[in-house]
Amino acid sequence: MGFGEIFMAGSVAIALAGGGYGFLQNQKADLAEANLKATKHELSIKKLQLNSCAVRLDNILQDKESDDEIDNIPDLREFTVPDHWLLVAPT
Repeated sequence: MGFGEIFMAGSVAIALAGGGYGFLQNQKADLAEANLKATKHELSIKKLQLNSCAVRLDNILQDKESDDEIDNIPDLREFTVPDHWLLVAPT
């Protein structure tokens, strides 16, 4: 085997190794991009869940305020009812 043949075989081996390494890096980049998309999707889901919790909390606080208003109604026996509101007793 001559120098030219050895050189050619080495060049082919280096080219194949470089191509294989490039392919491997491309696969890693594709995987990293897929992981990034999945993470962004999960983040958007978590944001929606957090917004949902905030809305539920707001509803609970509004309901509590409404309940407090009803619970603090003064005694109804203290109200004076106008006479024209009263029904006439059947005779």
